[in-house]
Amino acid sequence: MRKFSAFVAAFALFANTALAANVPQVTLQQSSLPGDLPDVNLAIANVNASINPQSTASFSNFRNYLDNGEFAVQQRGTAATQGGTTGAPVYVPDRWAVSTNVTSGAGFGQVVTSSPSPLTGSAQSFKVYRNSGALTQPVCAIQEVPTSESQDLQGQSVTLSFYAQALAGLAADNGGVINAYIIYGTGTDQGLGTLTASPAITPAWTGINSSMTAAYTLTTSWARYTLTGFIPTTANEIGVEICFTPTATGAGTTDGFAVSDAQLEQGTTASSFEYRPYGVELAKYQRYYVQVADLAATFTFPSVCNVTTANTTVKCSYILPVTMRTTPTVTVSTATSFGIWLTAGTAGTCTTLAAAASASTPNAAALTCTTGGTIALGTGTALIGAGTAGTLGISADF
Repeated sequence: MRKFSAFVAAFALFANTALAANVPQVTLQQSSLPGDLPDVNLAIANVNASINPQSTASFSNFRNYLDNGEFAVQQRGTAATQGGTTGAPVYVPDRWAVSTNVTSGAGFGQVVTSSPSPLTGSAQSFKVYRNSGALTQPVCAIQEVPTSESQDLQGQSVTLSFYAQALAGLAADNGGVINAYIIYGTGTDQGLGTLTASPAITPAWTGINSSMTAAYTLTTSWARYTLTGFIPTTANEIGVEICFTPTATGAGTTDGFAVSDAQLEQGTTASSFEYRPYGVELAKYQRYYVQVADLAATFTFPSVCNVTTANTTVKCSYILPVTMRTTPTVTVSTATSFGIWLTAGTAGTCTTLAAAASASTPNAAALTCTTGGTIALGTGTALIGAGTAGTLGISADF
């Protein structure tokens, strides 16, 4: 009886392990001696033989290699934003850029909650359009997957999926056609940079390949579209582009498309869209971009400041919420934004606030505040709001 009880307990442990690890059913070999119990050692061997990286992978692992596929995070705001022209793409929602790479017209991007109505299950979509000019090159929404994540897909089949619908003017302009691309290169985190002209769809990556592409004819209703391809073992960076090419005659803010629930995953079949908590999304994207608003007068920001010239110059380090991908660049929207605490605890303004880029690190953004307030050399202080509605844009994006 004791032997039988021990076996039952051991087998229950192995069975639970197998179920938790998602391994195939374990097959037990019976002993050839009458009355003997199944061979426990053989059961262990069978369990171990069934375990592999796929069977032990957690079901909670992120499978979407695209960031912000639902376009829920838009630290830069929801205003209509003109994309890049003959230069680097311009970011609109976090991690998504827009580019047309020509000056004869304007391609735009905007996160919208209506016109069109969002896809069921989402609160917004990303609208990509052109609003003027003879713009006969593609207008593209683009995202680059970092090398550290792109390498996970080396030698793998991948599937891009997204929902899209035509804006009212697209059918009249080019018949409602858009193109999707999965691109890759052999370099390392080379960035989007300046896209090549004619057509303006590929960044200047080493070993660039944009042969994985498909055309789709959209309607004015949401529908899901997919593109499957293969990533070679030499690929170190991957990107996706969703584009439309207008004609020379069409124009207007409805000449374009809306996209939602974009996903890039391993495999040859599109799975359901992976929804992630907003807080998880925001923290992930703050590795690439952080926007700091001058919230209110005397609001104290997480910062360390030191007076380097009495009554004149204060050097500040704004402490970033997460470690950024690389040393960021800092842009101050209004030079008179923000302020610092002065001697005796009174609020002072920055007559000029500027980036001190050479002193920034992936953990802190360096700033120089010029002030006319009374504050002694060597005094420690902190950055505060001035109530000006200014912003700091801190970017480590591609």
